Amino acid sequence: MIIEVAEGIIEQYRQSRNLNLTGLYYVQAPEDATLPYGVFSFVTITKAEFMGDADANIKEFEIQVNMYSDSDDGGAEISALADDFTEYFNWK
Repeated sequence: MIIEVAEGIIEQYRQSRNLNLTGLYYVQAPEDATLPYGVFSFVTITKAEFMGDADANIKEFEIQVNMYSDSDDGGAEISALADDFTEYFNWK
């Protein structure tokens, strides 16, 4: 089930028009990823929930998003990317 949620987040990102990331990846970016990009993972899910145990119900989980940029602007680009991402996904 968790893979389907990750795929849904990535698909939602692909449909976005205002996110200036070159890519959004689950767990790990490919070696040839172009900056700026984001990587997300689920950090508060048990192994049973993650593996899709028939009795497991995911009621709540936390997503960690890391964004990477090579811009030497004191963090302005990363800050703007994080704000856009949060606003787009309504994760406030």
